[in-house]
Parts: sequence; structure tokens; C-alpha cells
Amino acid sequence: MAVLFSYVYFFIAEAPENFPKDQFIEIKSGSPLSVIADEFEKQGVISSATLFKIGVYATGNQQQLKSGTYYFTKPLRIEEIIRKVINGSFEVPTERVTILEGQAAYQFASSIAQALPLIDEAELLSLIQQEKKEGYLYPDTYFFPQDAEEDDVIRIMEKNFTKKIEKYVADIEKSPYTLDQILTMASLVENEAGAASYDTKRKVAGVLWNRVGVNMPIQADAVFSYIYQEHLPRVLFRHLEVESPYNIYKYTGLPPGPIGNPSIEAIRATIDPIDTDYLFYLTGFDGKFYYSKTNSGHEQNRRRHLNYRK
Repeated sequence: MAVLFSYVYFFIAEAPENFPKDQFIEIKSGSPLSVIADEFEKQGVISSATLFKIGVYATGNQQQLKSGTYYFTKPLRIEEIIRKVINGSFEVPTERVTILEGQAAYQFASSIAQALPLIDEAELLSLIQQEKKEGYLYPDTYFFPQDAEEDDVIRIMEKNFTKKIEKYVADIEKSPYTLDQILTMASLVENEAGAASYDTKRKVAGVLWNRVGVNMPIQADAVFSYIYQEHLPRVLFRHLEVESPYNIYKYTGLPPGPIGNPSIEAIRATIDPIDTDYLFYLTGFDGKFYYSKTNSGHEQNRRRHLNYRK
């Protein structure tokens, strides 16, 4: 019977046919065996969480599994994955790069190029632009393989984005807006209210959608840094005159695409904005948001909270 079990285990413990190539899987510190097994099965590197747990218990090392980020370059059998996790064999050397919430490609491309020897910054930016991936590259901390090339980086970041929004796909499909429109608005919300609370993001999203709905220019200053591809600490009158389809002071509606890569919180806020009749908002010198329904009310807020003088 033991021989038969060993044969059956050996046969069904083969790597899944759809084993994902170049897959990163993070095992968080303190994760129990059951959580690790479920995550491996969910990510497609094993066909059965139950078989994985049986195999680990057979080694007697269920308390010795190493946390960390594992990298899988080719299909592995369950017993090979078990040895990998027991020994903490993370495999390929990686470089850690953190992409901040709301950052556009022009802001993080240099960090990736500095960390990875095969990456050319200009080529990475060109590829992101050609493939229209701005907004779809999720802001997070990444462990890129040192031999990653431009398309590898894009694929890894976009795969993370797809995973992050997975649970909100139904809400996105119910929305009157396309995914690209949602990400475009979310990128504005992220840059306008990134440090604020979730409810504030929802309220800002409500105001901006209102402006789109009544065909008013959105007039969010965040677009100008994207237009000029550099950080503008202050938007000046000369910036407002720039000729660009992204200039939402001149043109109504959403800009042609995202101006950065929003967090899931900003995306959620954009999908589920707070219903309001406000059309204006500003951030006062005290860091608080102030809203108004009319331009005259907005001007009052400017004088009260930005120390503007007539």
C-alpha cells in the first residue's frame, strides 16, 4: 500500500501544465503551512494544496518553512517546491524597487534603470508609451530579477495590477465608464488627494465626475507635471497656456489617458464616489479640503483658506 501511495503521489505531484513562468510569490512572515499551500495553489505553481501539505508533513519540517519572496523560472514538482521553501531557496538575485502611489512612468523609470543593468530608461519609457501601459503599472515594492528587460518589468507590474483589481472587476463592469476612463480619473484623484483619507478621495472623485458630467473643464493642476514630464512644485499662468490634449484647463472631459499609476484605494474611490452637488474644491494651507457649489463660493474659500487678497 505504501508503494502504491508513493507511486500515486509521484504521478499527481507533477508540475501543473499552466505553471507560470517568471513568477514571484511572497510568503509573509509567520504564514502557516495551510496559507502557504493555498497561495501556491492559487498562483498555479502546484496543482493541489492538500498534496503539498502532505508532502511537507512527511518531511517533518512544517515548522521550518522560510518566509520571503520566491521566484519560479520553470515548472517544478511539488517535492522540489517543498525543498525550496524548507531551504529558503529564493533563487534568482533580485533588485528591490519601490514605485510610489500615483507616480507616472517618467518618475520611476530612472529608478528601475539604475537598479537593473539591462534596462534602458528611454527604451522603457518608449515601450510604456507605445503599449499604453500608463495607469496599468501598479505602484508597489517589486523584487525584479537582475536580468529583467524592459518588457519583463512591464509584464510583472501589469500582472500585479491585474491581481490587485481582480476583486473589483464586477464593480468596474457595472460602471458607466470604461476601465481606461476609471484609471484616468483615479490617476487625477491620486495626485489631487493622495495623502487624504479614503472618504476625501471619494468626495474629490465625486466633484471631478460632476465637472465631467456638466461639461466643465476639470482643471486639476496635477496634469501639468505630466505634460512637462517633470515635477512642478507650483503651477504658473504660463503653464496653463500649454497646448496639449492633457491640458484640462483648456479642454473639457477627461485627459486622453492616466497621468500616473493610481493605488487601489484611488481606483475604488473613483468607482464609488460620494454623491455630491459640489463642483469646486481646494486644499487649504491647513491641509483640509474645502468644497463649494459655485465659482463665487470657491473664490471665498480661496480668500479664507489660501490667504488670497482682492
